Amino acid sequence: MRTWADYKKTMVQVDTIWAAVKDDDQERVAFFLDSGIPIDAKDARGYSPLMLAAYGGSVEMVRYLLKRGAERESLDRAGNSVLMGSCFKGYLPIVELLLEAGANISHKNYGGMDAYDFATTFGRKDTAELLLKRGARARRSNRFVNFSKIIWGRRSRK
Repeated sequence: MRTWADYKKTMVQVDTIWAAVKDDDQERVAFFLDSGIPIDAKDARGYSPLMLAAYGGSVEMVRYLLKRGAERESLDRAGNSVLMGSCFKGYLPIVELLLEAGANISHKNYGGMDAYDFATTFGRKDTAELLLKRGARARRSNRFVNFSKIIWGRRSRK
């Protein structure tokens, strides 16, 4: 074999529920679930299928997995929730779906951050505003960022 492309042609790749989620293939996901793979199984990084669907921006896959009973409060190894990851990415339709499904808006990860912190720290103004409307606790800053200066365009009053 001369190149990586040649080698890849001979590799054996095992299909997984996580690969099916990443491929946005509901039929394959259904096959895995119907074959007994737990809907909240975690991959090596601690991601559930719902997390991967949300982090990948797949509204339909998120909707499908929630209908199939996926745990909306699934956490990764750092204690980040599916909602937090969606806020980090700024996927407003997925944030709305998760909130409608009852996701905990005030859950804090192991570093003490919540979904609002993720939205504001990463400049997701629309997401932060939605979270405030849904009851998130407004703060001017966290240990990483002064929100009022960066997100809201105002000067901080210290």
